[in-house]
Amino acid sequence: MEIKPAFLVIADISGYTRFLQLHTMSLLHAEQIITELLETVIDAAEHPLQISKLEGDAVFLYALAHDDKQSAAHDIWQQAHAFFTAFQEKAQMLIACNECPCDACHNIGQLKLKVVMHYGEVAIKRIRQFEELAGRDVILVHRLMKNSITVREYILMTTDFQQFLQPNVTADWEERSEHVDDLGPVPILVYYPQHHMSTPQPNPDGHRLAQVNRLTKYSVARLRGKEEERPFNNLPTDTSLSWRDYIQSAIKTIWWNLRQKRPS
Repeated sequence: MEIKPAFLVIADISGYTRFLQLHTMSLLHAEQIITELLETVIDAAEHPLQISKLEGDAVFLYALAHDDKQSAAHDIWQQAHAFFTAFQEKAQMLIACNECPCDACHNIGQLKLKVVMHYGEVAIKRIRQFEELAGRDVILVHRLMKNSITVREYILMTTDFQQFLQPNVTADWEERSEHVDDLGPVPILVYYPQHHMSTPQPNPDGHRLAQVNRLTKYSVARLRGKEEERPFNNLPTDTSLSWRDYIQSAIKTIWWNLRQKRPS
């Protein structure tokens, strides 16, 4: 086991729970939509960030801190900004391609991204080709996900991370203190990204068809037991799936689309 300084980042997607009705099509479509959004955030992560693990609808990343901590911190901060841009662009594409009236597809715009960033020491345990991060600071960054911030879209940064950034970067950030169980008060800064989502422009039919095919392929695989349930934090688990429910929802979707295309 090694003890090393590291930058720690968690990017988390939330927003479905209170909008989603418990029926088969919505649940399956929600699983696939969150997967695509999470993959988009992961694709935006670059060196020096590495993926530690996927945690439901969140991804835990880290970067070992070497000599030039200032450059690494600035790079990671810029990547956090890029996460929001990639997330919003993907969400816009999914909304524009929407051909389904189910709760999951209808409420894609309610999904939000939040990012927590911290600097500290980690214990690295290696088991074969796998690495596990542990230690007080790993616990801290995870517990900061449960905080008193009322909005659902933000970047939270501890002052331990901030020390490596130029003062102008966080000059207009909100300064707060969060009480973390067993760890006491933690001084933090919060940034609220200003995203003005434009009305998505209709995508070519091929894009819409590709999304329908992805949702259908995943749904059928889950119903046949060919795909394992994805344990997302904001979706119910151990919910029975019904072919009958799914087919009825699919028929309603076809009827809805025919009505949308009917000339007024």
